[in-house]
Amino acid sequence: MPNRTRSTVFVGRPDPVVWTVYGVPAPQGSARAFLHKTTRRVIVTHANRRTMSWRQEVAAALVQVLPPANDPIFRRPAAVEVRATFYLPRPKSLPKRIQTPAARPDLDKLLRAALDAMTGLVFDDDAQVAAITASKAYGVPRAEFEIKAILADPCGSVPAPGWRDQMEAPVGSIGGGTAA
Repeated sequence: MPNRTRSTVFVGRPDPVVWTVYGVPAPQGSARAFLHKTTRRVIVTHANRRTMSWRQEVAAALVQVLPPANDPIFRRPAAVEVRATFYLPRPKSLPKRIQTPAARPDLDKLLRAALDAMTGLVFDDDAQVAAITASKAYGVPRAEFEIKAILADPCGSVPAPGWRDQMEAPVGSIGGGTAA
């Protein structure tokens, strides 16, 4: 009989975490580091001044929907899926026929700022994010987020690494069978 050990991947809550942050989304921007001449310490600055305040807004709105706890909801090794929609103010000079933003801010930089704000609250590390669905649109300035665990089956577990090597294939099922 094949040995099919299973390891639990999901650690946290089975229902998704959904919340909305009102305000104009701010992109991450590029970080610059330089050495202070007198203190000889490294100082890191961000190109976008609004990045830190936007991260704080995302984190504050998230804390409102989370149960009180000291640990992130999705602990390692849980993989998570993030869905995000960023609504940007529509420029007054933009023609009405243009419905989808194809200008700055970059979607990936908006995501980076939001994921950095979520780290430590929803998941341990943004490296746990295995799937992302993101978009930007015009509307009342806000960002809508949904985060859920990626489950391999309804039980919330996946086969342990190497389980396929331990399985025995039924006779005649893979190549080499005799034709009648």
